[in-house]
Amino acid sequence: KKFDRAMRAGAVATGAGLEIKTFAGYLPLVPVKETTSVVEALNDANASVGNKYTVTGVGELKHSTGSTDYGDLANLMPTIQFNTGGFSGVLHNPDVRVTDEYLAYVMTAKVFALAGYKLLKNGGDYAKAMMDSFEAVMTKEEYLAYMNSMRAHEKIEMNPLPLLD
Repeated sequence: KKFDRAMRAGAVATGAGLEIKTFAGYLPLVPVKETTSVVEALNDANASVGNKYTVTGVGELKHSTGSTDYGDLANLMPTIQFNTGGFSGVLHNPDVRVTDEYLAYVMTAKVFALAGYKLLKNGGDYAKAMMDSFEAVMTKEEYLAYMNSMRAHEKIEMNPLPLLD
């Protein structure tokens, strides 16, 4: 709101005109409480290669300041996110380089497959536990209403001062 107000003031002061289109950004990630399936999958995948890698961050359910479309889903339904290594640099930047193809590609696929298997085995016990521990931040209807409430469009026409002779 402060930025929009500053732009509005500048446009009015200079007569430059302005168009502001506002829409909702992504929501923050809400971590799921029940992560047994992924923790076991990470450990099992690592054991399959003789515990070559170090598994970290297990059980550290922390609020993230990052916002993505994944965060939007996590406000409505239980989601699990995990990260694997095998690269250097900062994600989503041109300096990212794969440094361990097996870890980056194969181990990641193993964890996905094992986590899915663990969620479904034993009649879906882990999936049920995850569903039972999840508390939605909002319903689908509330989410859609929130997204629509953030939409705004404002236009200030150009109004330059007359030229002096």
